[in-house]
Amino acid sequence: MRSSEKLEVGAKVDLNFTILADEVETLSGVGEVVRVQESPPGYAVEFSSLSQSSMLLIEALVADYGNKL
Repeated sequence: MRSSEKLEVGAKVDLNFTILADEVETLSGVGEVVRVQESPPGYAVEFSSLSQSSMLLIEALVADYGNKL
């Protein structure tokens, strides 16, 4: 994740991003910064809560990926 603000480990962030599944889908929820990377600049974020629709989408994507293995 990238941000115009400097974030520290432990910071809570609102997440809204799109992925390309069968269609363009938007995921939303809350996450926590678990790692700060200087080069290239960015952050690792762990989901702490997701909207119901986002959780269902992730479960479907993981199941579909597992079926392709």
